[in-house]
Amino acid sequence: MAVETILGLVALVVVPLVSSEVCHYGNEPDPSHGNKLRWVLPVRDPCRCTVIRLGGMNSMTPKRAFQPKYEDQPFTTKEVTEIRKKFNCSDVTQPTNPADCQAIKESGQDMSGMYTIYPSQYPNGIDVYCDMTTDNGGWIVFQRRVNDTVSFIRSWAEYRDGFGDKEESFWLGNEVLRRLTEPVAGEKGWQMEVRLTINDGSQQYGVYNDFRVDGENYILHVGEFQADPDNPLGDCLSLTGDEPPSNGQPFTTHDQDNDAEPTMNCADELKGGWWFNRCTETGWGVGPHSNLNGEYSQEPLDDQYGRGIVWSLTYPQITRTEMKMRRRGG
Repeated sequence: MAVETILGLVALVVVPLVSSEVCHYGNEPDPSHGNKLRWVLPVRDPCRCTVIRLGGMNSMTPKRAFQPKYEDQPFTTKEVTEIRKKFNCSDVTQPTNPADCQAIKESGQDMSGMYTIYPSQYPNGIDVYCDMTTDNGGWIVFQRRVNDTVSFIRSWAEYRDGFGDKEESFWLGNEVLRRLTEPVAGEKGWQMEVRLTINDGSQQYGVYNDFRVDGENYILHVGEFQADPDNPLGDCLSLTGDEPPSNGQPFTTHDQDNDAEPTMNCADELKGGWWFNRCTETGWGVGPHSNLNGEYSQEPLDDQYGRGIVWSLTYPQITRTEMKMRRRGG
């Protein structure tokens, strides 16, 4: 067999390509076996599961739009290959070692979830949450807030290395951001999307071009901003004029003060870690400002100016945040 043919054969491999979904075996009466208590996995498509654990017990059989399969012994595992073998799941062909979420999206995968990507900076792979929900999907999510279960009042080391649950509330890590966004010859750089959900359920979002984090103090760089015309988000990072921008600022935490405020540490004063510039009422002003890693609250925090999850003047109403990145032109 020609060498070229052999190389062509190993260019692609067949691997499980699924979103990350934790499923639970429950215990409930099986109507087809005289209401004997049996185990059941109450999901329509078990091939979507990547982890299967034991769940609770139902005293009555719930009504479902599909007929689940009852079993006498539960099946629990964290191995995707075991799950796919048990339920005879088909595999999807994808390129080996995808460099980012876009490569996975372009292979035909449209389910958001946890994936392993292999950018040049991480040849052994790094686990990230990929957002595939939009037509131009393939975003690496690096920040999310969904509730108050994960505190974002963290140290410099924790923000550097990352913390939280990547399927819930988390920060991916400043060192990961720095390494991923390092300029690479021939590439156009990165975009960053900020997406906020307000307590009435509406969303606002916009995209920054030329997103980059660099240096030992993780300086933020953002370029041109474009808001979604139907759900416009204000620009709170690159504004100039009366409001000091976060663009060009190093990261600050309560134990490492890199902000431009001469009399205080903004992360200690306003909580959370962020690319703070100024944070006093006189230095910050009353216009647009930001701190998406502030204290989680669905109610205004009136004890101190600027507390809470902040973006422009809507900060008391923000209940969910996402910051994500993708390569430009992808």
